[in-house]
Amino acid sequence: MSAASSPFDHPKADLYILSADGVYFRVFKLFLSLASPIFESMFELPQPAAEENTANNFKDGLPVVAVSESSKTLDSFLRFCYPSTLTEDPDVTKLGDVVNVLEASRKYEVSVIEKRLGRVLATPEVLAQDPYKCFAIACRSGMKKEAELASKYTLRLPLIPPMFPEIDMISSKQLLVLLTYHSRCTAAVANLAKDYNPWMIKHFAASGLSWLTTRSGHTHQSYGSNCQRRQNYQFGGTEGVLLWWADYMDEILPLVQDRPSPSTVKNHDVQKFINTAQKSGCELCSKIVRERLTECINLLAEEVEKATSIIKIEMKRF
Repeated sequence: MSAASSPFDHPKADLYILSADGVYFRVFKLFLSLASPIFESMFELPQPAAEENTANNFKDGLPVVAVSESSKTLDSFLRFCYPSTLTEDPDVTKLGDVVNVLEASRKYEVSVIEKRLGRVLATPEVLAQDPYKCFAIACRSGMKKEAELASKYTLRLPLIPPMFPEIDMISSKQLLVLLTYHSRCTAAVANLAKDYNPWMIKHFAASGLSWLTTRSGHTHQSYGSNCQRRQNYQFGGTEGVLLWWADYMDEILPLVQDRPSPSTVKNHDVQKFINTAQKSGCELCSKIVRERLTECINLLAEEVEKATSIIKIEMKRF
């Protein structure tokens, strides 16, 4: 057995709460009564008579309430219940901790905790840990906005997620709604990949696509004549497109259809395509590859965002 740290060791506190792992929290009944109707009702019950004072239900002359929560969960839960003048909200950023504290908040009917943890679930750092888990937790807690945001983050991952314990928190209907949303976003990006001419031509309307589609400049004596090209991408010409650009598109388009998120595009390593251009023997390609690839990455990420943002998950069906 051990004692909790401040502020759960105040000498004027009038109750001990004993965690499942043997840590005593010395707390004020008033704070818990104001935060939780369960605790309020508990404290209104008749207290044990003096002759019933035992080591199990009393400590230092104060009543002891044993609970099933761990000391870690209980510490976070109690900090949410205490006034902000005595303690700050706990730093709950790990999804496992969020689940445990949410379970405690439901058990003791402290609704304000769910609202505060909802804000935690909406932070990019937590969502990036595992958006499928965030979605499940949000659904279980009835947090519609947080569930919608988490569904957006699931697009960073493949359609079928690996098994995770929190999947038991959601119904088969909720899972189907999420997978349907992911599938619709995949279809939208597939159309984007299939019909690349409009958004490419629109973006490069001012500067033109000559750097990509013609040999002009690439065969100049001062640059060399070893610029390799491919014919599988066409923009109205017959000379094909630059090899390194075509190789990049061949690789990124299937990936972004599997994970239809702008982050898939922006986080993909393109160094090997830069190396291809720099080793091609064409000095112009070597000169422009980094700038042009960066431009195309930003453009594709923007188009993916546009294509998927118009698709909404049908949360009203939950």
